[in-house]
Amino acid sequence: MYYSTTRKLVNSMIVSGIVLIIYGLLQYLTSHDLSSEELVSVFTIKRLVFPILGIIITSIGYTLLKLISEIEDQALSVREELIQLRKLVQNGLNDKH
Repeated sequence: MYYSTTRKLVNSMIVSGIVLIIYGLLQYLTSHDLSSEELVSVFTIKRLVFPILGIIITSIGYTLLKLISEIEDQALSVREELIQLRKLVQNGLNDKH
């Protein structure tokens, strides 16, 4: 409810992490016939960095999503407790009159 924009951002973070993982894994599947040593090192770095970065981004996104859910649950329970306390106060005031 209150965190819909944040949830969208976190979900896009998770999706981008998965895309990075897939892209990095696709680098392993594609064979590159390169003569330059520099280009070979670039592809090797892509094969390592993109999947690791994807895993990190996905795990951070998943953790944030769980945190947002927990915050929403706590906020809902606080609201319910406030409603109950207001009812008790109203009943107490009505009993005095």
